[in-house]
Amino acid sequence: MALVAYLPADRLEALSLDALKSESAELQSVLPLLLAHRSAWSDQLSRAVVNRLKNRVSQGKDNVADWQIKPALKQFARYVSPALYDELASGWPTESQSWPAWSKGVDAFQMLLAFRRDMHRAISEKEQNS
Repeated sequence: MALVAYLPADRLEALSLDALKSESAELQSVLPLLLAHRSAWSDQLSRAVVNRLKNRVSQGKDNVADWQIKPALKQFARYVSPALYDELASGWPTESQSWPAWSKGVDAFQMLLAFRRDMHRAISEKEQNS
């Protein structure tokens, strides 16, 4: 894992997607790959990560490893595709018994992603008007 940061972004993304496709893989086992992937994520990776997170929250179980994942949500928002904001911000299992433990991290994720979406829109509008 120490060498993962030296992988090209496309290879790191492929490894992350492969790991997320495995139902038996725990999210915390993919976490080092995701944290090392410090460039724009594809729509496919963005959806896979957020869907896995939503499933984890909906299970309603407290997992010891969640303490590592919750703070990572804000970092994920830096790389997730901002064009997917509406899709990724909806459908969180707010009725889950574990929601109170996740809500602060999810709110931070959504706020940063909304900010990025709004910035992209403003830049695009300015370029169109120029």
